[in-house]
Amino acid sequence: MTVKKGAATSVWLRRATKDDVGFYFQIRKLTIRPLIEAYRPWDEDAEKRDIVKKVNIERDNIIMLGEKAIGLFSYFESDDEIYLGLMNILPEYQSKGIGTNLLLDLKNKADRLNKVIRLDTYLNNLRAIKFFEKAGYKIIASKILPSAYPKVIMQYSPITE
Repeated sequence: MTVKKGAATSVWLRRATKDDVGFYFQIRKLTIRPLIEAYRPWDEDAEKRDIVKKVNIERDNIIMLGEKAIGLFSYFESDDEIYLGLMNILPEYQSKGIGTNLLLDLKNKADRLNKVIRLDTYLNNLRAIKFFEKAGYKIIASKILPSAYPKVIMQYSPITE
């Protein structure tokens, strides 16, 4: 993986463990809290309980910069698609090419396998929507589920020759 000039180049992924629950909460609080607060008050205890349920050590990866955890990244594949379930990077490490390069690697895989990549993100997460659009993703739908937050579904379609 290459990153923009000025960012360290020792970015790698390691499998998440149950010991990473605190990091999951820290990054959620820093990156997702403002989006959630647009719909309801932040409930620290409820968020901590929710994180414990969401950690998937069989699928989730911790984005590492050297020996420092800087983000979360997770995807899974079905027969016809790749679903990007998680990509959060600590604010101080955003805009350094790290997320872009992770997406590029995933897009190359999708192109090779002729699979679409789908993801969903909060409707009010305009920065993420713009980031994914710049990377070639298009909004294909929006959804509002009971007891959930409005989200958009985005898709990258593989390049076929």
